[in-house]
Amino acid sequence: MKKLFWILLGSLFLLSTACSDEDDNSGKQDIDAAKELLKTELVRLKVGLGMGMAVDTRLIYDDKDEENIKLLWSEDDKIRIYWKDTDNKYHSSLFTLKGGVGTAEGTFEGMAPKSLSENANYEILYPGEKFQEIYLETDDFYKRVYFPISGQKQIGNDNTKHLQDFHYMQSTENSLNGFFFRHGLMTLLKLELTLPTSYDISVHGALSAVSLVADNDVFIPQCGNNNRTNRVELSLENVVLDSKRKLVAYVMSFPAVLPMDEKFSIAVQTDKGLSFSTVYENKSGQDIAYESGKCYIFQRTLDSQANVYGNTIKLAAPGLLSKNPELIAQAVGTGYPNKKKLTIVGSVNTADLLAIREYLRQNEFVELGLDFTDTDLINIPDECFRHCGISSIVAPNVKSIGNYAFAECHRLSSVSIPAAISIGNYAFSGCDRTSGSNVVGWSKLSTVDFPAVKSIGDYAFEDCDKLSSINFPVVTTIGKGAFDSCRGLSVLNFPEVLSIGEIAFRWAKGVSSVEFPNLRTIGKDAFEGCSNLVSVNSPSVTLISEGGFRNCTKLESVSFPNVVTLGVIKDKVSGSMFGAFSGCLSLSSVNLPVVKSLGNSTFEDCSLTSITLPMVVAVGPDAFRGCSGLSSVDLPQVNRIYTSAFERCSNLSLLDFPMLTVLDPVAFLGCSNLNHINLPKATNIGWGIFRDCPNITSVVLSSSEPIFFDDQDYSTDNIDLTLHINKKNAVTGLKWANHIWKSINFVDDNGNLVTE
Repeated sequence: MKKLFWILLGSLFLLSTACSDEDDNSGKQDIDAAKELLKTELVRLKVGLGMGMAVDTRLIYDDKDEENIKLLWSEDDKIRIYWKDTDNKYHSSLFTLKGGVGTAEGTFEGMAPKSLSENANYEILYPGEKFQEIYLETDDFYKRVYFPISGQKQIGNDNTKHLQDFHYMQSTENSLNGFFFRHGLMTLLKLELTLPTSYDISVHGALSAVSLVADNDVFIPQCGNNNRTNRVELSLENVVLDSKRKLVAYVMSFPAVLPMDEKFSIAVQTDKGLSFSTVYENKSGQDIAYESGKCYIFQRTLDSQANVYGNTIKLAAPGLLSKNPELIAQAVGTGYPNKKKLTIVGSVNTADLLAIREYLRQNEFVELGLDFTDTDLINIPDECFRHCGISSIVAPNVKSIGNYAFAECHRLSSVSIPAAISIGNYAFSGCDRTSGSNVVGWSKLSTVDFPAVKSIGDYAFEDCDKLSSINFPVVTTIGKGAFDSCRGLSVLNFPEVLSIGEIAFRWAKGVSSVEFPNLRTIGKDAFEGCSNLVSVNSPSVTLISEGGFRNCTKLESVSFPNVVTLGVIKDKVSGSMFGAFSGCLSLSSVNLPVVKSLGNSTFEDCSLTSITLPMVVAVGPDAFRGCSGLSSVDLPQVNRIYTSAFERCSNLSLLDFPMLTVLDPVAFLGCSNLNHINLPKATNIGWGIFRDCPNITSVVLSSSEPIFFDDQDYSTDNIDLTLHINKKNAVTGLKWANHIWKSINFVDDNGNLVTE
């Protein structure tokens, strides 16, 4: 038979065949009669309470009197008795209390077999209705009779419902004669535990369990034996703390003794596995006995704990990892294999992150994947993991990523930070800039998805040359060099971006198309060297800085219906500049209906055959330099053309600039097929405008205003010159402005020829 369960302290003499006022002879007769009846049919037995015990015989917690634990019978209480017959088969009878509640007597009724053995062994279980009629020697059967010292569940804070039905009793007897029904009376432990201010249910999770862990085995886990344990467990559900963060928890326990100078810890766990604990130590100078039938109150403030579970470190307060850095090695080790994963749960601060960095720098061969999913981490500070062996990062709550946060993390291949709204300068840069150098790294990062990022810092992904897929659906600002030298990129789609910084996508040679529907400004050299770029869709752009698309050798056509400025105009003496589309060798079609200014070298060396820019008022130095295929130019509003603007446009034959007033030196240098120039309003003509233009035969300078015409160092005697009639007095024969002309003609204000 199974061992006797002890649940309540004390013993009750049950099944006495005589009340206390009967003499011994009558008692013996009653016993004999009862034994005979049990062998046959319906039996009626009297209950006598002996040994001075109270009439109450069942444990129940009375929440109206917390200081005491009651023992009560009810008329529905049942006891089941099991025994084996001579054929070694189990049988059972169910006995029910029918009367005598609150008195010293009661009557039980039940059936017993005729095969009742004189020395039969009986197993008596209470409450009877809890157990099967058929006796099964299985673990499941015996779980029913074990007192759940580690299975109690409290639903709600300061709730006692789980204490109401502790009435498990078990006894094993050789015969019903002299049968003792034993039970142990429980001790009630009331825990008043205050959680620290760091506790946050959204970070740490809901409270799920309370445990008491003693130095030694002082708790009795099963009724009826002397086996002991050092643990008592209470599960929690739907606990909502008050404003003072106090948890009131109740635990039923067997009587225990805590020896002096020993202790037990009281710990509270959350459903995320975080711990808050305190220690209760016996400093009384004597053993402390937790007696049956009494309530003991423990009032404690809990401390936050750091714990390791496999590859997971759980932190109940920020800074715990920095104070216990050895936990990192405990979780992921220090030796090979070198690919590790570390999960952090709970509260994290910068010091904790730096502890991880220090571990990685001390263990350079380690590739560490970090998971901060269940933490309150919202910021990755500057240089946090710089030059560390991070292989992956999952941090769904992080809002900002600091400067150099993951710079030079050459093993980084996976990033999941979906809530980030800003990425700092050099955050994921693959370069080594520790000594001011610009050495390309070996970043493994190939895909990044930042659905909430609104700003990308300078050089954030510089030299991430494996990067092939990026998603930034709400980003509005892309910093300088953000994707510089990301040669693996092929498609750029930034639906909300408003500005792109300098060299942002420089040398992103894999990019073939650009989709920026809301883009306003493109910084200097932003797409320089994107040699596979074929198409650009950015209808809202208003400014393209110098070098914006230079050397995009496959770019064939561009349409920027709202661009006002292309690059910056600076005098050539200030140094050479690269134009917005300079070096775009395949560019042959341009739609810029409202552009007003063409900066230096805007279309230098392009394949343009014709150009119509109806609103342009200024053409910067070298703007069309080297456009050897250009044969048609329509700039009806231009009023100034700077130095070398059309240099080596060898296919031009006719130029007509009706509003031009200033023409800088050598503006048409090397236009070998140019034969006619019409400048009806020009008043300032720089030197060398006809240099290396051997086919010039006709020039119209018909402004009525005084004209400054710089000295020329070559012959004009093959050119027919047309001047305003006001200049007639300045002409001597065929000589005007110190040059000899083939012919000189005069026109009036309307351009009509005036003859003598």
